[in-house]
Amino acid sequence: MEQRMFLDMRMAQKMVMTPRMQQAIKMLQMPTIELEALVEQELQENPLLEEIPLEDLQDAGTTDPESDGELEAAIEKTAAANEEWETPPPEVMVLSEGEKLTEGKIELSEDWEKFFEDGSDSYVTIPSGWNGPLDEEFDRVIPDEVSLRDELERQLDLAVEDGAEREIGLSILNSLDSDGYLSLPLEEVAEQTGQPLERVEKVLRTIHTFDPPGIAARNLSECLRIQFEAAGLDSPRMLEMIEKHIEDLEHRRFQNIARALKITVQEVQELADEIAKFEPRPGRSLSSYQNDYITPDVFVEKVAGEWQVRLSDDGIAPLRISPVYRQMLEKKENCDRETLKYIRTRLLSAVDLIKNIEQRKQTLYKVTREIVNQQKDFLENGISGLKPMRLRDVADVVGVHETTVCRVVNGKYVDTPQGLFELKYFFSGGLESDSGQDASAKSVMAMVKDLIDMEDPRKPLSDQKISDLLKARGINIARRTVAKYRDLMGILPTSMRKRV
Repeated sequence: MEQRMFLDMRMAQKMVMTPRMQQAIKMLQMPTIELEALVEQELQENPLLEEIPLEDLQDAGTTDPESDGELEAAIEKTAAANEEWETPPPEVMVLSEGEKLTEGKIELSEDWEKFFEDGSDSYVTIPSGWNGPLDEEFDRVIPDEVSLRDELERQLDLAVEDGAEREIGLSILNSLDSDGYLSLPLEEVAEQTGQPLERVEKVLRTIHTFDPPGIAARNLSECLRIQFEAAGLDSPRMLEMIEKHIEDLEHRRFQNIARALKITVQEVQELADEIAKFEPRPGRSLSSYQNDYITPDVFVEKVAGEWQVRLSDDGIAPLRISPVYRQMLEKKENCDRETLKYIRTRLLSAVDLIKNIEQRKQTLYKVTREIVNQQKDFLENGISGLKPMRLRDVADVVGVHETTVCRVVNGKYVDTPQGLFELKYFFSGGLESDSGQDASAKSVMAMVKDLIDMEDPRKPLSDQKISDLLKARGINIARRTVAKYRDLMGILPTSMRKRV
């Protein structure tokens, strides 16, 4: 077969995302605290961006865009002020004391060093009256991440001095699962470290004294026994329940335990209540976790009988294009070609950032405004008034795609009179009711929890009984749906909730 090379021209349509579109989508998904970090980074990297001075904001006046029209006007005003960068309007540039503009460059006056004579540039300010060492830390910073492994290794360093035993201890710590249990037989630990089994058992007994109690246990019975001993309890019957009747205790077969220990079922219940105070998963109390800091992105409050939406802009500085560089573009003859190209590139990037910030504010405001319009009963009455709502219900009114609404509500939090909620909390399916209006799944889950909280612990409600009670209230819900909601809330089944 003959092979040839040739050129073929074809026309095709395809969507290409510009850098501005990519940045807009990325910023739309950011919560306020992440957007603050992005703006701070851009301020450091882009010399054409600067914060609007407070006195300029006060002179111009500030507006709170509570209506779509006012918000649109604010965006158009910001865009118009920055869009025509090639022919910027003439304006008076005010330089701070000690600065002067020469051939498009900023230079400092000769006495600039006097600014630092008072020591105001010091990195650390020592409190008055401090007589301690200068290397003392004045601020205690909470670590962002807490690790179970780091804490246990710290205790191992304090408890074990012998190098071989420390190696055994590290091998044991490496074999712990997420719940804090030892996942390997001791024989394998001895083989890995090349140490006798007796020495491995000795190190394990030492680790059993670590905090949290019960760590490195080989099973639930041993975990509870370690905690029993650490608590200094003196109850032979409780210890016997832990060591010999753990399976009956797990399944709440109190009758079997009562017969074996020759005590009443009521006494078994009391002992079980004490054992329930122990931690069956000691590893989770110190498992590695990340400290999450939540800053509300939106505030909702009732003012003069009307629900008002206010965006949180506390940490995001209002931005503008630096007047200094705008003037440099006016006087192009003072700049070489490379400098002018750099300034124009940075200017386009700055304008895109300002527009994307305003677009994000507009979209977030409109979506939240519509959520408030549809969930007024929740704001007034709590979770019982929560209505079923889909992404499409909001997208159709706001005039955006469902995926845009999804990006807006994920990771954004709203502060309401009912508490702090993620915006996506308000979206859920519904169940049919006799009134003709669907009930939110979250509100039905709250009803299920309320019924279980009020039940007689000696005669707990079955899933079918809960279903019947809700149907009497006009909520058509099946027994299996009640069971699903109960599992989602971490509530035990009927047999596990029963008390004697």
